[in-house]
Amino acid sequence: MKPHHLWPDECVRLGRQYSYGIEDFLYAASYLGIIRRLIWVAPPHVPILDPQTAIAQLQQSDAITANDLKSLRLVSASSNMASWIEAKLYGLEILICRSESLPFLEIESDALVDIDIDYFVELPSEEIGSPVEATADLLMNLNLSFDEVTVSRSVHSGYTPHRHAVIAERLAHRFANAQANPDQPIRSDRHDDRDDPLRLACRHSARGMSVNRESLAGLVANHQELLDNLQNPKTGLLHAAIGLLACQIDDLDVAITSYFAAREVLGGHPELALEIAKLCLRFARWDEAEQYFRDAFADDKTRTAAHYYLGYLHVRRSVETPDAARLKTAREQLLAAHQAAPVWPEVMALLAQVETMLGDSAAAGRRQEELRALEQIHCDILEQMKAGDHG
Repeated sequence: MKPHHLWPDECVRLGRQYSYGIEDFLYAASYLGIIRRLIWVAPPHVPILDPQTAIAQLQQSDAITANDLKSLRLVSASSNMASWIEAKLYGLEILICRSESLPFLEIESDALVDIDIDYFVELPSEEIGSPVEATADLLMNLNLSFDEVTVSRSVHSGYTPHRHAVIAERLAHRFANAQANPDQPIRSDRHDDRDDPLRLACRHSARGMSVNRESLAGLVANHQELLDNLQNPKTGLLHAAIGLLACQIDDLDVAITSYFAAREVLGGHPELALEIAKLCLRFARWDEAEQYFRDAFADDKTRTAAHYYLGYLHVRRSVETPDAARLKTAREQLLAAHQAAPVWPEVMALLAQVETMLGDSAAAGRRQEELRALEQIHCDILEQMKAGDHG
């Protein structure tokens, strides 16, 4: 598990390897029978009953199949007082709901409770959007043993404003008397990170805060001493965070400088490489874009998108200057993306276009049939969610 979300999968210079994130753990735990179902309670400011967005995000995810999509359904309590989404993804039962739906669900008494305190912080106001103690009381009124409760402050990653870190202690105090084993403490991550440079850099993306050239330059100036210390692993992450912010404001020069600094420390940073490559693609800097896309192959998180965009790059260049060899390279890249994310419609549509340009009308026809079938699944899901099921 990565100690920070900006760590690449493999840090060549440091000799470290990490899994992509919590998703890897959940899949493995489900496969081994450790967990059967994941219930994600979404905060009020996060839209969960928007099927268009949910389907689009799932279609771009690695290893999601048509059957996974078909499992999506909207369920309503018989009283119509609450609704939630159910699905089976990667073999794991998933349920997404609001806190008010919890009393209507059949939750196992030995369910583990994990709370990220950024749940309580409304965006973009950054004020408390959900009552802390009332939410804890709602959980404690469920038939749960509370053998295991973990609380994550999410401050170090930038998701929670530092002034709200005390929510973790409020929750820990509230749950202390609810545990079956009172000697087992509530676990809460703690960091002294009020002025942590990495937290300050990550909070912009994590909380949707705006950034401009002046604020980015200020961030760099304030932490120049750390940025110059290329012997510190944290410096590599900070350079990566700054590079990602630079990409948000189309500052390609700062992004590239940050990338090479991060690479000096970590051996590479595929997430930043992907964002730089997409910018190079926009600016028609083809050769640079291709190299950065290839750098992005190194992480599970970025590999599939890198294959897709690299395929798109070769298609664009082939349209400008007809080149059958380049088209074949485009098809290879798009097939790699399609194999990883088999229901990503943009990949399928571009593949059909490339196969048509290569004169393979049979393959293009099959691809169009697959796209039509996928569109029908999409329509069926929307229709079901509009009608809803009653639990």
